[in-house]
Amino acid sequence: MNAMIPLLVFFPFLAAPLSYLIGKRSRDSRNFFVIAVSAVALAFALAVWHLESGESFETVLAGGLSFRADGFRGLYSVVIALMWFMTSLLSREYFSEHYRNRNRYYFFLLLTLGASFGVFLSADFFTAFVFFEILSFTSFVWVIQDETPGADRAAKTYLAVAVIGGLVLFMGLALLYHRFGTLDFGELRKLALTMTDKSELYPAGLMILFGFGAKAGLFPLHVWLPKAHPVAPAPASALLSGALTKIGIYGVTAVTVSLFMGDRKWGSMLFCVALITLFLGALMAICSNNLKKILACSSMSQIGFVTVGIALSAALGAEGDLAAAGAVWHMLNHSILKLTLFMAAGVVYMNLHALSLNDVRGFGRKKPLLAMAFAFGGLGLGGIPLWNGYLSKTMLHEAITEFASVTGSFWVHAAEWIFMLTGGLTLAYMTKIFVCLFFEEPSELVRKAEKRKYMNFLSSLAIAVSAILIPVMGIPAVMRYFMRNAIIFAGGSRTPSPAFFSWEALSGALITLIVASAAYALFVWLPRRKTGEYRDLWPKRLDLENEVYRPLLLTILPKAGGLLARALALIPEKLFDALPLIFGAAARVTSEIPDRLFLFTRKTALREAPARTAFHRGTALSETAGKVAEKVTHRKGLVTAFGRVGMRLREEFSEVSSSFSFALLLAALGLTAMLVGLLLFG
Repeated sequence: MNAMIPLLVFFPFLAAPLSYLIGKRSRDSRNFFVIAVSAVALAFALAVWHLESGESFETVLAGGLSFRADGFRGLYSVVIALMWFMTSLLSREYFSEHYRNRNRYYFFLLLTLGASFGVFLSADFFTAFVFFEILSFTSFVWVIQDETPGADRAAKTYLAVAVIGGLVLFMGLALLYHRFGTLDFGELRKLALTMTDKSELYPAGLMILFGFGAKAGLFPLHVWLPKAHPVAPAPASALLSGALTKIGIYGVTAVTVSLFMGDRKWGSMLFCVALITLFLGALMAICSNNLKKILACSSMSQIGFVTVGIALSAALGAEGDLAAAGAVWHMLNHSILKLTLFMAAGVVYMNLHALSLNDVRGFGRKKPLLAMAFAFGGLGLGGIPLWNGYLSKTMLHEAITEFASVTGSFWVHAAEWIFMLTGGLTLAYMTKIFVCLFFEEPSELVRKAEKRKYMNFLSSLAIAVSAILIPVMGIPAVMRYFMRNAIIFAGGSRTPSPAFFSWEALSGALITLIVASAAYALFVWLPRRKTGEYRDLWPKRLDLENEVYRPLLLTILPKAGGLLARALALIPEKLFDALPLIFGAAARVTSEIPDRLFLFTRKTALREAPARTAFHRGTALSETAGKVAEKVTHRKGLVTAFGRVGMRLREEFSEVSSSFSFALLLAALGLTAMLVGLLLFG
């Protein structure tokens, strides 16, 4: 049964070239082959999920790849396989018209599936890093699939963030391995728990957080996310949001739980990053007028919600069960929610080939299945009772109140209101989408779309099953069943049982509704009333990529690097000429200082009478000091006195004890020899 784990990882890799060859002969055969491969992968994932908790399979390949199937890894493998199966059903119709390079898309679709399994089933950071880098390059093809100027620019941004994140991640892992001699998650946690001061782990931890946080879309590394989703095909967007961002969260969780459990500083830092991410994502979403961009910014915001749970799990330590459960459950919820919503958005796009709310308004009228998908997705994201997001957000909210009671901090109480405000913004932007699609009068583009059947049976099946899972996962008993072993990975020890339908919990949903009403009026209704259309309200000067990152990376740093390189190129010729003089003078001054101090002490503290010298006006410094003293005191002769003192000091300091200087020289030579020996033989 152990062999099922590597089979799950490598089976899609083996199937990818076969799909390409089949596609050369028959497109429809290739489509059904990919659906079949996804179905088999789902069956394998279900089998792996039922393995004993903690059972692992290890194999030696390129230094050793280690896999483990436990509660969380097994469960998320099922979620990943389910998402690929559903999107492969939709892809058959989505790519049926007006698309080229479909064979390439399916080839990389299967490669990314295998790489995703590799990350989620990894037992150590090395294995996770290998597959993390693979999927960074395979998923890049999804973003650039349409090969438009927008897709090209977004794909380059995505690849740049992925490559830079991967390099920084590698440096962090190197530091971690140098410190502990292992990258196994379990071993690292045992070793880290023995440390009372974890500050020495912060450099490695921050580098690893940077690498995985870039993939997750955490602020300020989120810049690729709002750009990549609108240009990628809708099935790929569903996977980018529901699966690939969770791979980043997997890494963030792994480094936090392995190294920083119970570390209040790390938890508080990550908590601040999470709050900025969730609020900024929601604000960007409600300001946008592009259907898929709203959902993309929403993904950024929901990743912030998940990270809140991870941060509080670390900060609260042994008391963080509620935070760990909320993080894992919201992670699962968000995958299903964005799978449903992006596939539904894909149906809109494949009928209209437009994403602007002004163009797609009214498309959903008299389309009950599409209405159900958007309604369930919006209610789930908004945290409304009886839908899945309500359970996970309730647990996260109670974790924040618990952290506030432990710390007694005003700022944590303020963070609680930011959390609830963001929940209201979430419901507001989902209401914006729903009203636009299902209540607005149809646009000219919608009226011209004469296609009666807007999606086929397989597409309808994929969206219907995904949408039905949303309220099913909102049942507390279902949540407890799936979470029974999963929260251990996030630092929890047992599945909590909060009172989900108490007045305190329900009041949070009521506040969400009130905030959503106010936000909808302010950001949607009032601007639309003035102009008669949906506007993009987000200021272009707040685009970090265009205003900060691109100028910095493409203009400032190259120019600074060029200037530095030219300066360094001039150094050798000038430096070698000056080195003897510079180091000779430095050596003389350095060697004379101790002797001069020694002799000066002997002549003063030991009261040895200095030898009499002839009158001398002294140096320019003593002469200037004497003139100033004469003007201040109105006394004559101070220039001569200062000159005499200066002359005496210069004579005394010029006497050098050769024995003391020689001892220092020998000590310096000995230290130099020792350093050379360490460099050569250490």
